[in-house]
Amino acid sequence: DDGRFGITYFRSDVSAARLLFNPNQIAVVDLAAPPSDRNPALRTVRSFGGVPNGVVFSPPMMVNGTARTLAVVLSDAYVTLLDLANPARPEISVRLTLPEDARAIRPTQVLFDAEQATVYVRASASNDVYALRLVPVTPDGPQGNDFRPSINQLAAGLNPTDMALIGDASERKLLVVSPGSRDARVIDARANTTITIPLDAVATSILLFRGASPRDPNPAPRALLYGGPSSAATVS
Repeated sequence: DDGRFGITYFRSDVSAARLLFNPNQIAVVDLAAPPSDRNPALRTVRSFGGVPNGVVFSPPMMVNGTARTLAVVLSDAYVTLLDLANPARPEISVRLTLPEDARAIRPTQVLFDAEQATVYVRASASNDVYALRLVPVTPDGPQGNDFRPSINQLAAGLNPTDMALIGDASERKLLVVSPGSRDARVIDARANTTITIPLDAVATSILLFRGASPRDPNPAPRALLYGGPSSAATVS
């Protein structure tokens, strides 16, 4: 979002204008630096049978005591993390399924908790939200990564369709709407606790705002849960 980096990749639904090409090759462009032999930087991301479907950039995140920007490359059944502050370091691939699991799980939404160094991933065909907490480690050599993701699968109801981070940094929680189970869930990933809120009307989307509610005229952080086949909405 700060306009510093760009990433190009091959779309999965088109063919390159040559016979042979590497569909997992990407180009990382530093837009604040002049063109050179190393800018753009060409690299190949690890593949587990898929190709890049999209890229999401993080805000500056405090990882192992240093602020850095990550690029999250989305592929079927896995995501790849690139540390843009240290482009020479290898990528980190995180599988969202076991090797024998043939489900077509495709990451569709990514949220970043910058203060808690956590990446949340929602994927189609999965009833879980994946929380990737970036844990400091000792680098394996001068070009090794100084963090690794610790993955936690959070039960998010049936067919979750949207999620949002709520609360202050010290009490950050994840709000998820799941139309398949007709509920909303407030998940504390650190405490591994979940509060399930049954909804009178199916909701598919979340809008966070500050204002009054139908039962409370005082301005406060609110969530509007809406969408689905009905015209009803829920304010909490």
